[in-house]
Amino acid sequence: MTIEEKYKKDIKKILDISFTHKVSHIPSALSQMIYFKYLIPKVKDFDWVAGKQFGWQAYSIYDDRINPDTIDLIILNGKNPEFKYVEETLGNALGVSIGLALTQTKPIWLNVSDSIFQMGRVLEALPLLSKFNSNILITVDFNNISRSKKDLYIPQYISKLTEINNIPVINISSENPNLQAIDKLIESSGPRMIVFETIKGFGVNRFKEDPVGWHYKTMSEEEYKEILEELWESFWLNI
Repeated sequence: MTIEEKYKKDIKKILDISFTHKVSHIPSALSQMIYFKYLIPKVKDFDWVAGKQFGWQAYSIYDDRINPDTIDLIILNGKNPEFKYVEETLGNALGVSIGLALTQTKPIWLNVSDSIFQMGRVLEALPLLSKFNSNILITVDFNNISRSKKDLYIPQYISKLTEINNIPVINISSENPNLQAIDKLIESSGPRMIVFETIKGFGVNRFKEDPVGWHYKTMSEEEYKEILEELWESFWLNI
C-alpha cells in the first residue's frame, strides 16, 4: 500500500468539507494533511498560532474543536480559542509568536508556509528566537509552490537560515518520516523547527498537476464527483 492509499479517507474528508462549504486552497489543505495527522495529537497542550491558515480543512479533520460550520468560508476567522493568533495575510505570525512566548511558559506551535521565508520581517525575526530562547515549535509546509510559481527555493534553504540563527532544525520527508526525530523536537523546549517536505495537492492528480490553477479555486459539483471517482478508482486499482 502506498502512502497516498493510507490517506484516502482523510483526503475524502478534506474534499467533502471543501465542496460542502465552498472552500478553496484545497491543495494547501492536502499538503498539510500528511503531517497534521501525526503532529496535531502531539501538540494538543500547546498554544497554537496559525501562520498559514489557508487550507484550514486539514486542521478540522484532526481536531474536532475546529468545526467547519463555525468558520467563515475561507479563513479560521479567530473563532477557535485554541489559536492564540491567526495570520490573515503572511509574515506576521513569527514575530507575534516570539512576543507571546515572552509572556508565558506554555509552549507554542507555529505552523507556517515556506513562502514566508522570502519576507524581510520574517528574516529579521529569526535571530530573536535564539536571543529570547523562545519556546516555539515551528512547522513548515515545504511544498515549494506559491500561488504564482514553483521551485521557490534551492534544497535546504530554510534549514540553512535556521542553522545560521542557531535554531535546531530537521527536514522530514513525507514519504518516509522519521517519527523519532519529530517526537524529539516536539518534546524539547526553546526554539526548534521541523521542515516537512510535502506535495501540494497530495493524493489528487489534478491538484498536483495544476496546484497554481487550483490555489483559489473551489470545486463545482461535477468536479467534486469526478475527483471522488478518480480517487477511489486509483485506490481499488492499487490494492
